[in-house]
Parts: sequence; C-alpha cells; structure tokens
Amino acid sequence: VYDSTFLLIIISSILALILGQEFSSRTIDLEVNAGHSRKTIFFAKVISYLIAFNIMALVYPVAGCIRESVRFGITEAGNLCYQVSKAILYSLLLTFLIAIWIVFWLRSSARAIAVTALVTFVLSLYLGYGMMFDLPVAFLATYQIREAVFSVTYFLPWAILVGVVWIVALITFSWISFRKCELK
Repeated sequence: VYDSTFLLIIISSILALILGQEFSSRTIDLEVNAGHSRKTIFFAKVISYLIAFNIMALVYPVAGCIRESVRFGITEAGNLCYQVSKAILYSLLLTFLIAIWIVFWLRSSARAIAVTALVTFVLSLYLGYGMMFDLPVAFLATYQIREAVFSVTYFLPWAILVGVVWIVALITFSWISFRKCELK
C-alpha cells in the first residue's frame, strides 16, 4: 500500500507532465519576465507541487488503512488513527523531488515523463529484488517507509534521516539544474 510501484509511476509521471508543460508553454519564462526571481519561482514550484502530489499520494495509503480496518475489524479506534498517522508521516518521505529534478534537468514534458517513469520503475525493481537477494536497500526512501510502517515505534530516526538526505540532495540538484535553465 505504501510504495505501490504503479501508483508511484503514475503520480510521478503526472507531476513530470504538468511541471514540464510549464517549460513547454513558457509559463516559467513569463514569471521571470514579470520580475520574479529564480529563487522565488523555484521554491514556489517545488513547494506547491510537493504539497499537491503528496496529498494525491497520501489518499491511497490512508484509504488502504481504512479499507483494511473495515475488512479485518477495528479492535481499537486509536490503533487505526495511529496507523493512518504513521502512513501520512512516512509517506512524506516518498518525495517526488526525483520527478521535479528530472523536469528541471531535461525541460521537456515527454522526456521527463519517460525518464521519471523509468527511474521510478528501476528503483522499485531494485527494492524488490534487492530485498530478495540481500542487496543494500536501506538508502531507498521506499524501503524506509516499509520499515517504519511495520515497526512498533512511531519515530524511526534512520528512516527520517534517509528521507532528509534524499530531500536535501534532490533539492540541491533541482536548484542547480533550474539555475542553469535558459529563461528569457
């Protein structure tokens, strides 16, 4: 429920399509011409897209928790709220910054969609086969989400640290790519 490959590919591809359209239709160029700084445009895009697509991605695990509680029964309402809040907290580690970085790097909807879907698929395959063959997978945010959801404790510092490292690295790469974009 928390790292469905199909869901991640679809949501990441939609993000790449919509953000890539801003380059194709020159919306970002118009924002620069209106006098907004690159830094303001960058952070406005990143924050708004991350909020929108994380909400879209959160619907699935929350609905899964609710659906399964109906199927298996609710022994404690507090436990359901606990699982839902854990799903929400750790699903935020499923940062869609990979798609944002790819769009800023390629500046093309079609190429960004293809590369984003491919990267997400390859990372999901690596997670699945890596766990089966005991390869190192602890650096993947989706693995940390699995660990956090199956853990009894609420806060797992290692999972949060992995998520923060991914976020910082991808924001840095995205900013470098966006700063080098030729905007008029």
